[in-house]
Amino acid sequence: MFVHVVEVCQNRWTRLCDRFSREKRLRKTETRGGSGASHRSGFSLYNDMLFLEHHIKQRK
Repeated sequence: MFVHVVEVCQNRWTRLCDRFSREKRLRKTETRGGSGASHRSGFSLYNDMLFLEHHIKQRK
């Protein structure tokens, strides 16, 4: 029972980190493009997860 809960939590945390990284990358490319305002909704938890910015390194 508890093993399942741990797996669910780990899976959810991984998805959140992946989504944060993807959103960060998209925001970076939008600002470089200079095409003006974006029409996409974005990631609602992005500002809450900014603490990860110093811990997640982008691959080259």
